[in-house]
Amino acid sequence: MQKCIPPTPRELVCAPGAKRVDEIATRLFNTVLERGCGRFVIHTFGGNATFDRPDFDGAFIDPFGERHDGQVPVEPDLPRNDDSPGPGADLVPDGPRFRVDGGSEQAWVLALVGCGLGAIDRVEVSGGGVATARVDETAITSWLVPLSPASERAGPRLPGLGARAPKADKAFFRFDATRAAQPATDRTITVRWNDGSTQVLKQTLVTVARNGSGRAVAPASLRWEEETSVRFTGTRLGNPAFDGPACVEDARVVSSSETALEIATTMFCPRVVVDPETGERATVNAPECRCTPTVYDRLLSIYHELPKHPFAYFGANGVAVTPNLDYLASRPGLIGDSLSHGFYGGALKPQAQLWAYPHLVAAQMGSEGMSQNMVRLGPGLEDAIKSFLEGEYGPPPDRVIVGGEDDNTEQREVVGLVQDGQFVIGGQTDTPSHAGAAGMDYTNVLRTSGRCLDESATAADPVATFPVAPGDEPDESKNLCSCPSGPEPVLEMQLALACGAKTPIEIMEEVRPTFVFASAAGNHFLSCAVHTKARDCIEMERFFRDSSETFRRLRRIDSIRGGIVFGVPPLALLPWLDRQSVSPSGLRAFFKRDGEADTAGEVLDGDEEAFLTARIAEANAHLRALAELNGYAYVDADTTFRSIQEDGVPIVDPASGETICRATTVIPTETLDRDGALLGHNAGDDAGCGIFSLDGIHPNELGHAVMANEIIAGINEAYGLDVPQLAADEIFAAWQRDSLNQDPVDIAAFTHEVVDLGCVATLALELGALGITAPVCAATTSLCLESVALLGATAVTGSGCAVEVLLRELAIRPALDAIVRQPAPAFCWGGPEDRGECRFRNADGERVVAP
Repeated sequence: MQKCIPPTPRELVCAPGAKRVDEIATRLFNTVLERGCGRFVIHTFGGNATFDRPDFDGAFIDPFGERHDGQVPVEPDLPRNDDSPGPGADLVPDGPRFRVDGGSEQAWVLALVGCGLGAIDRVEVSGGGVATARVDETAITSWLVPLSPASERAGPRLPGLGARAPKADKAFFRFDATRAAQPATDRTITVRWNDGSTQVLKQTLVTVARNGSGRAVAPASLRWEEETSVRFTGTRLGNPAFDGPACVEDARVVSSSETALEIATTMFCPRVVVDPETGERATVNAPECRCTPTVYDRLLSIYHELPKHPFAYFGANGVAVTPNLDYLASRPGLIGDSLSHGFYGGALKPQAQLWAYPHLVAAQMGSEGMSQNMVRLGPGLEDAIKSFLEGEYGPPPDRVIVGGEDDNTEQREVVGLVQDGQFVIGGQTDTPSHAGAAGMDYTNVLRTSGRCLDESATAADPVATFPVAPGDEPDESKNLCSCPSGPEPVLEMQLALACGAKTPIEIMEEVRPTFVFASAAGNHFLSCAVHTKARDCIEMERFFRDSSETFRRLRRIDSIRGGIVFGVPPLALLPWLDRQSVSPSGLRAFFKRDGEADTAGEVLDGDEEAFLTARIAEANAHLRALAELNGYAYVDADTTFRSIQEDGVPIVDPASGETICRATTVIPTETLDRDGALLGHNAGDDAGCGIFSLDGIHPNELGHAVMANEIIAGINEAYGLDVPQLAADEIFAAWQRDSLNQDPVDIAAFTHEVVDLGCVATLALELGALGITAPVCAATTSLCLESVALLGATAVTGSGCAVEVLLRELAIRPALDAIVRQPAPAFCWGGPEDRGECRFRNADGERVVAP
């Protein structure tokens, strides 16, 4: 449309008895005429005004086909050219239903301005196919393209008559183009007056937009976030223009003609969601959709207020938009806890980080991987036991060297970097795309960096320290980083984030992943169970607040097109917890001998277990809702772990097809008597079949492979993909490589063994004579192995039990007991009104400050 030069406004003067349409006043009053240089462009669909249909009161539809209680409010995927709901669709406050307002219709209306317009008999349009009818202004319920303001004051005094001129008239005429109307420009409007006279309007013209018909769209199916060329073919595609809808990104016209329109574009499946807490609207990606092309006559571009989909040539002939695994796998990111970090058997080691489930899943998706700082904090429980008791339990995965320059019992540093699937020794980054760390929960994701426990802490709003029992104060020597505003995070977080100043959510906002692993809920709940705490440990308000805010910020990262959320596993299936048969009864730490958990604080009684189980169920329901709100897949950890426990995962020998065993949710013990050659090692013929490591909380290598398959299944179900799961031979290979399944340690039996009192007495005398006192072990990462080795080397009892007793009584059991006695949470983040204090709900539901 050419650039319009508006006419010069002037005051309309109507003499008594005058009959005429004033074209300057009409053009200035009708916004569309002013934009169209006097042309009124109409079409067979839509209009610039809305009329009521009083005989129809509308209908309610459910875009999901049925109602689901608690379903996230989602707007239907209607094609539109902005973020507003499509015409006739209103969000109903009480649930995800939408009112289709069939009680209104759109039409093209032209408002004439002039004198004596009540004397108009009819209005005619040349060229045929366009009908006109006078309508009352009160019948128009709204103007989709608003009229210009008009003066309502009376006209000037007429010379010599002593009276004011009558006010200008307005008359509203509806124009309806039939399907028989041929496109034409410069159709004339003739006004016929009731006295037989006529007025042909000179500056106000009608243009009928083309009603092209579409035949096909090619390709008929394409993947979202994939740049491609789309060709629309049909007939009479005059002046074709492309204007969306919202599923189209960055479209540009390559060519257009009477028979075809070709555009270069990428597409995705937008879904507008409403945050149930804040009301914030966001656009997330649906797994798939049908994208209806909005190809229309370019002449209609003057009506920029109108959504263009009513004018689409192609109607329901949309393009099927399907998931794009290549895009999802191109740049994955992660926020998570020890499970995703690869914490294993009380330690963090590079090899365990590499076979943790996120890397397995990313590899199966075809990704080159995530950048992650490789950390060594160890040795772990398995290393310790097998290093000093190799003859009984097999060789250690990492042989422990004590003393001298080769001492690697604990390396408190980043030892390398995984980048693009390659392990670079000595590299590191403070913005890893794998930003998960042992100990993290959603509060840490928002607030904790590699240097500060809380980057947002101030003197006015500090982070409070949980009450700590004497002797359990944090070990300041474990801080590698310096925080200028408060306490440092635990060592695992410092190393995982390389002492960087960005929090995990800030790292995600910087690296802009395409797919996100989001699982940091476990430490809000399972850490309390591990520490045998319940009501004075779980801060549900903090969990709801910070998990919601984390997912809110993830929704704002427009590069993310998918994700996976793993729920909190069930309390009863953690091998860490065992039922104590003596008083006080309840769940206790598995390594406790009968009677050792002798206070109520060392067990979870029936009420506490029910309380924790109920809170975990609430958390999982919330996580499922957050996953749906963000358009992520959700894996139900409760269902997953119970299925593994009841049915087991078959370990199948690929050579014979024989099912060797079915792995369940246990720590492996010597349950199999097999051929050593089949097992792939020389330590013996016994093997185990369990998915947990010796700490009873984190999976072993087999466990991570099993979890990877469950998560891949969730991704495939949610996105309609076919990501290959680890095949039976790969699960078998993971079982073969798993040092704990191949050389099991019955950790419960080991820690429950009754001490040989004679051996201990002899040992104590010898140690006392040498002036050696027993070390105090307080951390799972050190295990006091150097001291144990020193004592074992100097103590000669002749009974052969000295090293095992020392290891169990002075290293393993104290290290495990330190976990039980650890205060949880170590720090608290209350709301603004709490000024950093920890607050919980007591048995009566009252908010109380932590004891």
